[in-house]
Amino acid sequence: MMQAQPSNASVPNGGAMQNNPQEQIFTASRQAHRNNFMDMPSMLKAPEEIACFSYDENLNLHLDSRSLAYYFSPSPRGSEKFIDLSKGMNDFRQRDDSKDDHLHGLLTAIMDKEKKNQAKLDAHFISYRGMMTNLLTLPYSNGDQWVMKLTSFDGTIFIEEDKQAKLKARKNDKKGHQSNKNLQFYGFKFETLYTIPDIWDNVSREEIEGRDEKVVDNHPQYCSVVKTSIGETSMIIGGEVDCIWDQKIEGETRHEWIELKTTEWIPPYIRPDTRDRKLHNYDWRKLKYWAQSYLIGCPRVVVGKRDYKTDRLMMPLDVFYTLDIPKEATTWDARVCKQTWAGLLKWLHEKISGQPGVWKLSKKGGEDVVRLVHDEPTGTGEILTDEFIAHRQSMTPSSAGVQVDETDDVQMEE
Repeated sequence: MMQAQPSNASVPNGGAMQNNPQEQIFTASRQAHRNNFMDMPSMLKAPEEIACFSYDENLNLHLDSRSLAYYFSPSPRGSEKFIDLSKGMNDFRQRDDSKDDHLHGLLTAIMDKEKKNQAKLDAHFISYRGMMTNLLTLPYSNGDQWVMKLTSFDGTIFIEEDKQAKLKARKNDKKGHQSNKNLQFYGFKFETLYTIPDIWDNVSREEIEGRDEKVVDNHPQYCSVVKTSIGETSMIIGGEVDCIWDQKIEGETRHEWIELKTTEWIPPYIRPDTRDRKLHNYDWRKLKYWAQSYLIGCPRVVVGKRDYKTDRLMMPLDVFYTLDIPKEATTWDARVCKQTWAGLLKWLHEKISGQPGVWKLSKKGGEDVVRLVHDEPTGTGEILTDEFIAHRQSMTPSSAGVQVDETDDVQMEE
């Protein structure tokens, strides 16, 4: 029996705290997994790309792969030894993440696909990868805090980040926000150094060798839209792809994506207890690497390590195959994550599917529970665009009844 009961405890609501007698609680601890979720499914159907979209350097949306980057190590050979990951920080052309785009890009790509196929893309959940990553890693993310908004429409639950709650939390943690901004830059600098905008044959030597001087710009993005499922729960997930190993073959549904990450270099000469603590933290970070990559079918993760004293990129890079990451984990268990996640999705579907209005799902730092509250009695908030609602309502009964599923039944093996 799943742990979910009404509670009089307080819950974040648009960033504020209030008592709500209608609050419902889902416990996501490892003890809850042992008690409730051992029989839940633990195999994810291999994600397959069903659509894609790009944002260009001016944040214009395009329903194609023009902003896809290609993996290519720094050139000339040996230049990695002299890379400073903080170089160019003052010129960083950073996207304004305070602007709330809701699910606009994802919904636009889904509409385009449905119009071309004249049939509905059916799924129990539609969301960006970030939200699903938070839900998948719940049993081992005690310190995380977040708020999501959910609405049920046309047989699907749509989930998005509560951007206002995030901005309020950021305002209350200015020191942590500045540190996070620096870490973000290191990551985007690493991406700039290790990617090129096209296949090697189509990129000039000057551009390849000039990447260290290039202004770091995180406006261009390529997003893959995949369909997958765990057990009987299906979902469509949109996720940004950092780059591809070789090239994207049109018509294929699985690709050699690469997730690029940066982390602190752990020197071999530091005190053993300090080194053990840092390795423990790195193992936990690999939980996030795995979850983010696993959810969109990204097979490989490349991690650059930064010397925190000099900001130098240290060699060698760590290269992980996504499905191998859980095999080496010492602080977390992927099966616990997946079975708890499957139980949570089932619980959310039972509570929200077919119900009107907007719901909020929240987690406080230091807790192992999530809290669900019915926030708005009617409407879909701004989660769905008017265009998407009109599109779905305009579909003929025959096309609305047809469910497009171009994916196969291959499961992710671990």
